[in-house]
Amino acid sequence: MIDFIHVLSLKGLFQYVSPSVRRVLEYEPEDLLNKNIADICHPSDIVPLMRELKDSTHVSTDGQPSRNVALVFRIRRKHSGYVWIECAGRLHVEPGKGRKAVILSGRARSVPTLPWDSISKHGGLAENEVWVKMSYQGLILHVTDSGNSLVGLGADELLGQSLYSFLPGGDNGPPSQSHVTSDPKSAFSKLSQALSAVVGSDVRSGGITVPHRMVTKSGKTIDVDTTVFTPVSNSSTSRDSSEEDSPSLDSESSQSQSAAIAGIQPNTLVAQIKLRTLAPKATRSIVHSASANVFEELETTRGTSWQYELHQLRLLNRRLKEDIMSSRSALAKNGGKSKNKKRRAEEAMASASGIGGGMAPPPVPEQMTVAPRHQMAPGFGLVAPGTSSPFF
Repeated sequence: MIDFIHVLSLKGLFQYVSPSVRRVLEYEPEDLLNKNIADICHPSDIVPLMRELKDSTHVSTDGQPSRNVALVFRIRRKHSGYVWIECAGRLHVEPGKGRKAVILSGRARSVPTLPWDSISKHGGLAENEVWVKMSYQGLILHVTDSGNSLVGLGADELLGQSLYSFLPGGDNGPPSQSHVTSDPKSAFSKLSQALSAVVGSDVRSGGITVPHRMVTKSGKTIDVDTTVFTPVSNSSTSRDSSEEDSPSLDSESSQSQSAAIAGIQPNTLVAQIKLRTLAPKATRSIVHSASANVFEELETTRGTSWQYELHQLRLLNRRLKEDIMSSRSALAKNGGKSKNKKRRAEEAMASASGIGGGMAPPPVPEQMTVAPRHQMAPGFGLVAPGTSSPFF
């Protein structure tokens, strides 16, 4: 990874840019001096970027150092279009003069492209699964919250762990070469070979699936299928028609061209770990287009801010969770009513037939018996049994 150091004024003007910016953004340092970062920032990211710079002006009054500044936005390179940039730094106040500036270190980030077709080829989505972003060596960098239901550990507990540590007898780190070669059929060897094949673009179906066993927090061993998808840079989404017709999205040539265009090499892997089951209902159908990107909200060509996109996704996921909970509650409530209604009907039938030990309903007093239907005609009324005259 290549970083470039730069200094921004609180209004976004470049006051210093290191020479390494040539390899990251293709600009010469003098091209950016005294130029506003808003001129090369993606239009949809300007507002949150400038807001973050403005918020960095707050200086601590209790002697504590200034808070860290973290920026994530899209920036336009000189020749190759937009790229994601991650900047980290801190506010600097010049002694004696009080002039403020933000000193930052910027790094280009590659956003992976994962077509839904690749997920469909490897079994689709499952009821009990967890998605992981990890390094080439299996270090977990990000994980979904569903890890708690699969291995009994929350996302915070899984971060920084090695995927190998959840294999039976595994350590928190990649296995040694001797450990891999000693037993080619072991889960260590299979997973290590899968990572090497995916990184080396030796897979033709968008990824590779490894069946193995996994140890949960309680020590229980479960059978899972881990699918490691091929790292494809987001910049490779614009392919010619011949590549679109090809079922493979991870050939070595396309990845090399992608890295050359982006100036950065994809350095993370996306993996899907799902509980192995024989029940057909455990597989969820894919409703998206086969060629659609799973991470389309983070494509550099999107016309909206990534913060807005993620906020909308959070709201959508919240509504989906509420709908699921509401449907489950209604189903349980209606199911209980149906069971109670059925049970009462069965008890009534059993009581009427004198079976099942049920108590028969109390007898109706004879004086309250309704007369036969023909006596309900005009001129007749309710009569008491044994009497020949009506009540009126």
